[in-house]
Amino acid sequence: MTRTPPDWFIRSRLKLRQLRLIVVLDEARNLRRSAELLGTSQPAASKLLREIEAMLGVALFERRPRGMVPTAYGEIMVRYAHVVLDGLGRAHEELDAVRAGATGKVVVGSIPSVVADVMAQALAALHLGRSGLLVSVRVETSDVVLALLRNREVDVAVALRAALRVLGRT
Repeated sequence: MTRTPPDWFIRSRLKLRQLRLIVVLDEARNLRRSAELLGTSQPAASKLLREIEAMLGVALFERRPRGMVPTAYGEIMVRYAHVVLDGLGRAHEELDAVRAGATGKVVVGSIPSVVADVMAQALAALHLGRSGLLVSVRVETSDVVLALLRNREVDVAVALRAALRVLGRT
């Protein structure tokens, strides 16, 4: 098996439409329905899927009588397609915030036990003199918060110290 070059997505001119198809196909599990949701024909959706599978040299979805399911390769691409599309969505929100006069956007990942008290005080202090700063909080368990931080889905993480030790950090 040949290795995929690290810049394959640039060389292949990976399209956002292909990433959207991967996400929608994972949710709908049906090519015809996915094409409808994307506002395209089934042959066009099938061509997009064949193109990306050819780029990668692997099948992303297994065709079954009752629909399609992602292969192990497909699961990876579904996960990263979500990351790319979500990241672009966040970039759009941040651009809109700056256009509207805000000074930026911060996403905080936090464990539930500190949200009501500690986070509320910290966010109130942060907003003093920064009325244009947009702050959103994702409330999850420590392991999820740390995974979000690693994947750059949050800018700051508040987690249990024990979880940090597991990662070799204090």
